[in-house]
Amino acid sequence: MSNFNRRFIAVLVLFLSLASNAAAQKGPETTLTKLPQDHPYQAVLVKFMATLTEKDFTHGITMPIPENKVTSTDPDYLYRQYILTLMHQPLIGNKRAAPAITA
Repeated sequence: MSNFNRRFIAVLVLFLSLASNAAAQKGPETTLTKLPQDHPYQAVLVKFMATLTEKDFTHGITMPIPENKVTSTDPDYLYRQYILTLMHQPLIGNKRAAPAITA
């Protein structure tokens, strides 16, 4: 048995023992059968949610969203797109940039 296999098995056994130990120390399961109404705003939300029906959740979109395709094979358009890819992307949030939002 190689040294790598021995280490892998040791790590696997350690992981499984920690997982079973964590499951044993877990507290009792709670069953929430109704929404909390401890505060006035919670009672208002519960009353509002009770009035909602299935038709309130229909979005009305019947056609599939069209795929984005290359709009032009014009060399000027393609060069402009190439130049835009070289620019520094503005960061929006943590580890997100403008392309992440448009995707």
